[in-house]
Amino acid sequence: MVLTSDPVEKLGYEIRAMSKEALEIVIGKALVEIEFRKALLADPDLALAGFDLSEAEQASLKRMDSESLEALARALQRRPG
Repeated sequence: MVLTSDPVEKLGYEIRAMSKEALEIVIGKALVEIEFRKALLADPDLALAGFDLSEAEQASLKRMDSESLEALARALQRRPG
């Protein structure tokens, strides 16, 4: 048993700030980089390797469908800026 003075850890919660950041990076990368988007859709396990994502986050990303992802990427490309 590991004793900790951190009240968050004592409650059994895990702070996953890095995971949230990694999730934002993956989604952003999938929207702006066509090759990464193709890799993510073709082999999500390989594409997500190296990112600090929880199992639930990985599962959510793996459920993304190509049509929705492509449509969102096109919409972002059309935005002025």
